[in-house]
Amino acid sequence: MSGCVDKGESENPLARPGNTKSVIYPNLPTLADKSIDIPTGTWSALFTRSGTPKPVIDRIAAGVADYVKSPEAKAREAAGLMVFASSTPEEFQRKVDSEAKRYTEIAERLGWTPQ
Repeated sequence: MSGCVDKGESENPLARPGNTKSVIYPNLPTLADKSIDIPTGTWSALFTRSGTPKPVIDRIAAGVADYVKSPEAKAREAAGLMVFASSTPEEFQRKVDSEAKRYTEIAERLGWTPQ
């Protein structure tokens, strides 16, 4: 990512989506800094099918937590490529539920209906 925008040329970013600072542009304000409250950001996750035994889910979660602390993950974060995080399966379920509620409310405000 650090090679995608030449800081010395014509690019002049105004703000970064979300509420986390950019590794590449540490002085760049976030939209949250500017009190702009719009849904931003992306996240990726590992899902399993319904009925997966809890010990299997816990083992996967532990592996992700270990990776997040690894030198490889830290190097990718330092290069500005990604920001890694891990949570418990229960914390993640709350995030999924919260995101579903948030986007449902946005769709309803826009008059969108499920297709």
